[in-house]
Amino acid sequence: MSERSDDAVERETLYAEVWTDPMTVVAERYGLSDVGLAKLCKRYAIPVPSRGYWAKVKAGRIMGRPPLPALPPSVPATTTLTPLSTEQRKKRTVARNTVKRVKASYPKIEVPADLVAPHPLVREASKRLKHRDGWDSPPGLRSAPKEVLHLEVSRESLDRALRLVDTLIKALEVSDVTVHVDSQAGETVLKSAGAEVPLTITEKVTWTEHVPTRTELRARRRYGNSYLTGEVVPYPHIPRVDPNPTGRLTITVGYKYGGRNWNDTERKPLEDRMGEVVAGVIAFVELKRAEEAERARREEARRMRPGNPS
Repeated sequence: MSERSDDAVERETLYAEVWTDPMTVVAERYGLSDVGLAKLCKRYAIPVPSRGYWAKVKAGRIMGRPPLPALPPSVPATTTLTPLSTEQRKKRTVARNTVKRVKASYPKIEVPADLVAPHPLVREASKRLKHRDGWDSPPGLRSAPKEVLHLEVSRESLDRALRLVDTLIKALEVSDVTVHVDSQAGETVLKSAGAEVPLTITEKVTWTEHVPTRTELRARRRYGNSYLTGEVVPYPHIPRVDPNPTGRLTITVGYKYGGRNWNDTERKPLEDRMGEVVAGVIAFVELKRAEEAERARREEARRMRPGNPS
């Protein structure tokens, strides 16, 4: 059985669903948030119930629904949605229950103002990432994922990132999630009961056009004149853009596609969300553990099937 159904949902079908059940219920069938489902409905010009619609229905009022409008020829009648399988819904239920359990255990996690008695991995990361030299990628950020914890942050944000990851690691280890650095893959890995997922903390960077310095301009002129003087002058590599770290950090578990992110926001920094982050990370690891167990079960069933070579 696949993780998802192979049949994408027709626009008319989704229209009928959102007017039959609340958005939160329909969204769950497809592994979306209600906000994500609302955005998709807007993309396909599918009208959705207004706020208070379901309360009025529950009160016994007979409510009408707007007709489904015609689509422009450029918009397909079939959506990009495919419903989750029963198996995938079960996994998500496990993850939600894990989040509730962990949130109850960690209703509020304080991130200290100073790094006190840091975890050994954090101590090593602090020592390595505070070196003055040896930084070339990503531009403007400190990162050495093959040596220490996978952080990609500016020098100005380094102490804060270390405090966040120290708090996170210590909370995870209480829940039997261990952390290690995979030097060959260049990843920081969370491990629990056979499941392994990467962890990163990154800083958002914006870019501006680079204005050459006087030194760079002189180097460029010197290189341009070298064919006349006969002087051997190396080519001056002058950057086209400059990185501008913003101080806004993101904690990520998993990979770019299929992972989970927690970001600094204008209203709430990550320090105020650590209980939520810890619960979410543990739930994500638990989900991956369940997926690995199911994958192993299927492989064993396939191997034991009559007539199948072992």
